[in-house]
Amino acid sequence: MDRAAPFLRAVLATSVVLAALLAMRLGLDRRAGRMPVPAGWSATSTCFDVAGATADPGLRCAARPGVDEAAPLPPCATREARARVEFLAQRCNWHGRRLVLAPVAAGGPCAPRLVPLPAALRVALGIPLDPGTAARADLEALPGVGSGTARRIVEAQERLGASFRLDAVPGLGPRRAARIAPLLQSVPAAPPECGGPP
Repeated sequence: MDRAAPFLRAVLATSVVLAALLAMRLGLDRRAGRMPVPAGWSATSTCFDVAGATADPGLRCAARPGVDEAAPLPPCATREARARVEFLAQRCNWHGRRLVLAPVAAGGPCAPRLVPLPAALRVALGIPLDPGTAARADLEALPGVGSGTARRIVEAQERLGASFRLDAVPGLGPRRAARIAPLLQSVPAAPPECGGPP
């Protein structure tokens, strides 16, 4: 039985991930292409995710994110880590981002940082992707966009640069372009102290 334990853990972990993805996919509102919004959401909310050494991991929306929403646990319950979370709350846009409460290196000090949410989750929440930074796999999270269309969007973006327009993508009709336009917009880059692109 001991030899089979790692294999069984891997099968269980894979099953949990697939079940979560299936549940997320089934939870999508097909007409709007979005998941039901998290509790606490309003038009002025900031929706973000918290992961790592936290008492309350997961997606949430708040008017003003901060240490209270992060609920850090050891090793991130230090004064320095809490000060970094407050710095991020005051200076950075958390919308569509994940607050990671974890050391950068094993055994190191806690280094709270903001990273982008996965593209599928951003799209499900209605948070736009930046065509200048989105990878082909990210673009496939858009409603009605498969691998071929994603490839053509990337090619058009590389060809046109800052003057990119959806109507310049070959094979993308006006209805589909109108459907994905709100989810594909240029987003200003986050300052380096906030952790890179949104």
